[in-house]
Amino acid sequence: MKSIFETLDFRTYLLEFYQEHKAANARFSWRVFSKKAGFTSPVFLKLLSEGKRNLGEASIDQVGEALELKDKELVFWHHLVLFNQANTAYLKQEHYLILRGMTGSIREFKIQQGFYDYYRFWYMPAIRELVTLYPFGVDFEQLGMSLIPSISAIEAKNAVQTLQRIGMIQKNKKGQWEQFQTAISSGTETDRLALIQYHKEMLRLSAEALDRFEKNDRFVSGMTLGVSKSCYDAILAETEAFRNRVLQLVHGDPHSDQVVQFSLQMVPIGAIPGHKLLQGKRRKL
Repeated sequence: MKSIFETLDFRTYLLEFYQEHKAANARFSWRVFSKKAGFTSPVFLKLLSEGKRNLGEASIDQVGEALELKDKELVFWHHLVLFNQANTAYLKQEHYLILRGMTGSIREFKIQQGFYDYYRFWYMPAIRELVTLYPFGVDFEQLGMSLIPSISAIEAKNAVQTLQRIGMIQKNKKGQWEQFQTAISSGTETDRLALIQYHKEMLRLSAEALDRFEKNDRFVSGMTLGVSKSCYDAILAETEAFRNRVLQLVHGDPHSDQVVQFSLQMVPIGAIPGHKLLQGKRRKL
């Protein structure tokens, strides 16, 4: 079955999913499918696929989960339904822009092994990018000095050996280092502590960059906003689409000569009295 990112019609995708599963299992029916999605009507999804019913926004994700969609696929599905069902040109355009940004989304490699080793030190991902930019040979001192801030030759050598051991880099026939994948991200089942430490280190480097680099050599921007839950979710969706566009740009760049840390944060710094964020849900530092 084709990827969700290859369609702009959620009803067609729904029907194709049903037909494929029906062909593989004769017992699979619209009744079973609808029940799996949480509907009491045995023909709701059939009517939905035929355009005789619409899907309420509260039910979009549960149908997406019944379609076995996850993570970005689920985000795409959500906006696809809203795009198809939008009753104004403005709403259609709003959701279409998000869909367009996510179409052809790079399938990020999810680290299955060596996750802790990869995120234990901030420079591991940086080394992984850097070794493919120039032929450093065995000059690990130069490699370490190429990082900002620099690390020792021993640290650089250990990093390269670890990256090779956990399958993140390899040497090609010309003896040059190359990545197994051009873009990576953490999986959903990860070593949480290692990832938190990694983000803390990157935030520290970002703070130091304010003094370390001239304004033209770094970019820092921020806004303090008052938002609702629905607006917060919309911002996340827009950010996810933008993040995918950034990955596509990097994926198509054949002349890389530097490694940058691109980070996006949106964290609560206040709430109205009685909000759940103020009711004992904050982690003590």
